Amino acid sequence: MKDELENKLRQEFSDAFEGEIPRMECGDGWYKILHDLMTKIRTTGEKIGIAQIKEKFGGLRFYIESTPIGSIHFEAIRTFISEAEKESMRTCEVCGKPGEIRDQGRWIRTLCDEHTEKK
Repeated sequence: MKDELENKLRQEFSDAFEGEIPRMECGDGWYKILHDLMTKIRTTGEKIGIAQIKEKFGGLRFYIESTPIGSIHFEAIRTFISEAEKESMRTCEVCGKPGEIRDQGRWIRTLCDEHTEKK
């Protein structure tokens, strides 16, 4: 993700998470998904640490370090993350338009028709 988009998320959500929000190893097209996810997590009032944010096998992976297992919000947070990960598998990682999982040779990515490499 471009530095400017990452920094925008870090600034907006700096108060909502423990520690520093790590580098986001995914495309700009998932910015809205990440923004919506972080907004939902913030509404729980829980401060969780984010371990990693990346693309893997065509989908978003959002790993947290400090899981509030004893919290009444634990299941909600897990649900929010799961929903975001599923949404990413229908959203082009490059532009954010509707997409689908595509085999790009060495990589599996979620892309729209426009951003799919032609073989």
